[in-house]
Amino acid sequence: MLAVISTHPLHTYIEKVSTEINTVVRKLVNTLALDSSSRSTSGDLSARLRKVRTAPLASISPIDDNSVIARLVQHVAPINVVSALSASDFHIPAALSIETPPAEEISSMKMPSTSTITVISNDSQSEPTDEISYNDADQTTLSSFATIDEPIDDRTKYGEKRRHNIVELIETEKEYVKDLALIVEGYMNILENDKEIKKPTGLCGRERVVFGNVQRIYEFHRDTFLPQLEQCIESPNILGRLFTTNRFSPYVRYCENKPRSEYIVSEYHDYFEEIRKKLGQKLLVSDLLIKPVQRIMRYQLLLKEILKSTERMGDEPRAIRSALQVMIEVPQQANDMMNVGRIKDLSTNVHQLGELKLQDMLLVSEPVTPKDTKDAEKKLKERRVFLFQQSMIFCDEIPAKDKYSSPNYIYKYELKINKLQHKEFKRNKELCQFTLVEVDAGNIRRVICQCKDDEQYELWVTNVNKVLQRQMDLIIALTNPTAALQKDPRSK
Repeated sequence: MLAVISTHPLHTYIEKVSTEINTVVRKLVNTLALDSSSRSTSGDLSARLRKVRTAPLASISPIDDNSVIARLVQHVAPINVVSALSASDFHIPAALSIETPPAEEISSMKMPSTSTITVISNDSQSEPTDEISYNDADQTTLSSFATIDEPIDDRTKYGEKRRHNIVELIETEKEYVKDLALIVEGYMNILENDKEIKKPTGLCGRERVVFGNVQRIYEFHRDTFLPQLEQCIESPNILGRLFTTNRFSPYVRYCENKPRSEYIVSEYHDYFEEIRKKLGQKLLVSDLLIKPVQRIMRYQLLLKEILKSTERMGDEPRAIRSALQVMIEVPQQANDMMNVGRIKDLSTNVHQLGELKLQDMLLVSEPVTPKDTKDAEKKLKERRVFLFQQSMIFCDEIPAKDKYSSPNYIYKYELKINKLQHKEFKRNKELCQFTLVEVDAGNIRRVICQCKDDEQYELWVTNVNKVLQRQMDLIIALTNPTAALQKDPRSK
């Protein structure tokens, strides 16, 4: 064992120095990877390492702050194991080693005559020990340890942060499943089976409109998604694969139905209030029915934090990044479909219109004949325009009554995509305008659309052109399959 024999009132200070020396040695042993040759003799090396320890310090005599001890503390990192550890025991990159003061320089350092420092081997111990010396081969500095430890510390730090984010995701998921259970096993169960609370006649047959596909969403989260999330505590790398478009597409349908659900719930508020009191719940049914909308929006916030931690840990982030993209796109689609669900007087089934590509407020004209086009340019009106794969819907917007409600839309007219003339798709970039021409049984209608700026103009022109081109390709495929095959790049 090692001991420092002296008498000094600053015993605690020197004990701290000794502790730091031991810490440095432990870090060296624990963090540096053993090379292949040392692994083969790990048993022998372990035995040698166990011998390296420092005995308690005896009291020492006064030492000047500028003495060799004070100066040695500044160079504590280079202290290494002499005979017990050699350079061959560790694989240390040459870039990590730096020059340290030679023994002659240290021995020449002046010390006050009152200071006596003696490092000895404790012969009272039964097993042999190895001394720790300042000037030995295989020296590394504290900065070397920092270089090695820093990425490990970062990995631990961000690993813990990611774990915390995953735990938060799981805990909030559990609460969400409980809320869904209140809807399905509470309100829906009473609505279908309870005879004590009389169901209003006007509500009969409209139960599905009230709750939409919430039962399907509930069963997916309870039986599949939550159990899989809980596995991510021990296997975080599987998290990204749990978020796919197909799994969360039911939310788009739920959100599309949400406006109709809100209308019916408000119409029969008193009835649902009776159910709430019977269930002993604080939340109104409307508060519970908004939970799926809120939850689908929140996933991306949690995934963003998990992605940050994953990247800073140095782990492969592609799966999490893909999951985040899914949970950005699905809520956007859900929000779009909620707006579609607020269109009043729309006779066409919205599911027959195909995928919603774009929606926004534009300045548009009424459908006019070619000869009235000039006058129409002077009478543009702001309307909400929905671009579907099969149709363009034009609506008047009814502003929201307050900050807690949403706007509604009144259907005005539509243009069928399969009747629009691609060649007549006129664009005027200077005015940020484009003109659509519909031909139906010899009747020609034109609609002028004007955007607020170049960015909106480019977005609409690009998407309208894609929809029209897709329609043209479909017509070619139906009328001339050979030509369509030749045009398809995959056939080449």
